[in-house]
Amino acid sequence: MLDYLGLKNHSQYTVFKRAHYSTYIRKVIKFNVIQKIIEEAQKWVHSEGASEHLESYLEKIKEIEKESQFIPDSYESFKKKSYMDLDLNEYTRKVLALEREQIRKRKQQ
Repeated sequence: MLDYLGLKNHSQYTVFKRAHYSTYIRKVIKFNVIQKIIEEAQKWVHSEGASEHLESYLEKIKEIEKESQFIPDSYESFKKKSYMDLDLNEYTRKVLALEREQIRKRKQQ
């Protein structure tokens, strides 16, 4: 966001990963219906009828909550680890430039 707006980043690190996890935890994992499902799953995890994957799913949820506490990644590090081959800032600039060009052409007609 800072790059896109042309503002100087005073830190090498951004809160990109932390913000992602924080939002995911707050909006998905902490959602009251999901919390009730997690609580119920924890009661049944070692029972005879439980899914063989239930325990690993609950562990993954715990990992997500733990990972949100770590130092955030730099945007460059995030780009290297992600599956994207493009820079989101550059992509957004191009899309906006195309949209502006289309608007300009429509106004000229």
